[in-house]
Amino acid sequence: MVFILDEGGVFQVPLDQIWAFFGDMAKHAHPTMKNMHVEPAGENALNMSWEGTVNNSITSNKAKLTMFPPSGFAMEFTEGPFTGTKEFEYYIPKGNQTGITSVGVWMSPILNDDQLKKEAMNFLDTVFKEDEANFARMKK
Repeated sequence: MVFILDEGGVFQVPLDQIWAFFGDMAKHAHPTMKNMHVEPAGENALNMSWEGTVNNSITSNKAKLTMFPPSGFAMEFTEGPFTGTKEFEYYIPKGNQTGITSVGVWMSPILNDDQLKKEAMNFLDTVFKEDEANFARMKK
């Protein structure tokens, strides 16, 4: 189990554009998350499944996202190498930009704590960069 606080990220779009982006899954592309499937799971919640790479292996993953607009969202990993992980990403409005912070307890049935910290930070960094690219495409 590893506690992670990842703060200081900034998206170059205002907060309202982030929530418009979340509302349009066709524009919400994550190239590193293959065969992604998303379905509603109740009010403000989604179940997601995808294949990804963790510790140099292809993995199957499932997670539940619960949205708390405009504050952020909670992500609970229910299957895969991060099973048991619960993290929250929250947004800080900064005019035409939006700060992002991720905080949570990351767990894994297959990774030791050092591997887990490395892979969790890699996951967060990759998803952040992919979302930055998504926002840049939306501006055009």
